Amino acid sequence: MKINSKETFSFSKISKDTNRIHLNKKIASNFFIKEPIVHGINLALIVLSKFIKKKNYNILITNIDLNFKNFININENFSIKFYRNKIIVYNDFHNKLEIYLKYKKIKRQNLKKIQIKKKIFNLSFQKLENIRLIEQLIFSSYYVGSIYPGNGSLILSININYSEKYTNNSSPKILKKIKNISVINFQKDLHRTELITCKLIPFKREKKKNTFGTKVQKKLKGKKILIFGSSSDLANRILNLKRNNIKIYRYSFRIDLQKPKIYDQEKKDLEKMILKIKPDYIFYFSSAKIYYDEKQSNKLFNLYKVIFVDYFRNIIHLIIKNHLSLKIFYPSTVFLNNKKKYIRYKSYLKTKEMAEKVINSINKNNDFITCVRLPKLRSRSNYNLLGFYEGENIKILDEYFKKFFLN
Repeated sequence: MKINSKETFSFSKISKDTNRIHLNKKIASNFFIKEPIVHGINLALIVLSKFIKKKNYNILITNIDLNFKNFININENFSIKFYRNKIIVYNDFHNKLEIYLKYKKIKRQNLKKIQIKKKIFNLSFQKLENIRLIEQLIFSSYYVGSIYPGNGSLILSININYSEKYTNNSSPKILKKIKNISVINFQKDLHRTELITCKLIPFKREKKKNTFGTKVQKKLKGKKILIFGSSSDLANRILNLKRNNIKIYRYSFRIDLQKPKIYDQEKKDLEKMILKIKPDYIFYFSSAKIYYDEKQSNKLFNLYKVIFVDYFRNIIHLIIKNHLSLKIFYPSTVFLNNKKKYIRYKSYLKTKEMAEKVINSINKNNDFITCVRLPKLRSRSNYNLLGFYEGENIKILDEYFKKFFLN
């Protein structure tokens, strides 16, 4: 399954959740999510509807816990597993949403089929109280996305309880706030809602033009630089280079997550492009989202292997085959210095290590590849939900690049 942009805009219109990280690609690119993401409540409603339809009897939901483990990008594939009191939304790499419910059977004569808001959700619920539950979820999306914390916010979890003992309605109140994480509580009719939300901090890129000093500028005069993965924050340090008689080219490619491989046409296009440009320097920043090895499968390893090893090895093959004279910068990771500490990144580390072996074997005869084990850098990929980007200042890259150019 997947949720497209049309469905996302429809949900935004109905819920009045105008949070732009769901709607605007340029805005989303400023955050660690990088691309627009699906409304968590929209996903929850679709999943909840399917759960209720699967039941052979009518139910009244008395308690629901939603834990948003990871975001889903628009048009990203996901799957659903249903259990007796649990729903898991997941993809090949990790869980996205976990829902835990309590409910009780109700009699068929109490069945009320109510379709919400012009059939956009097309949900059927067997009791008026279930409709109130859905309204609480929709209101939560509106309040968090449009009121508080507002634009650039995420819902981390929601708990809704139904009880006839609850009688007094209340407006949303912020109960606790730890840095940029808030706990919000409100009640309507017979439902009490508590949600945990956070306000995301946009990543600030360095806008100042790099010079790397006069020696580097002189050496780069009239040179051609080719960047793979030019949308990365690492690439931004090169793209900010003062381009006095320097030509910078970008090249991007996409790998199918389901069947990661390099097709023959891609190899032909790559060779044609490299021969046309004949770059003096190549920076290989191509990457994928760095996931933990949460799922016990080879899919994550195969994806990383194609990007970090196979595609890069193909570039090297084309350079040697066509007798090109140039230098390549390949970023590895300092995590390899302590693999036990970063065991959760098993596939990532294994493929980076494979790439280093390829580079070492090539450099025995042709020493034109610089491989550096970079530290964890403050970039969009390294965000802490408490509201800060982890790692060393990305400016330290300039020293690595300066040394690369001057050697």
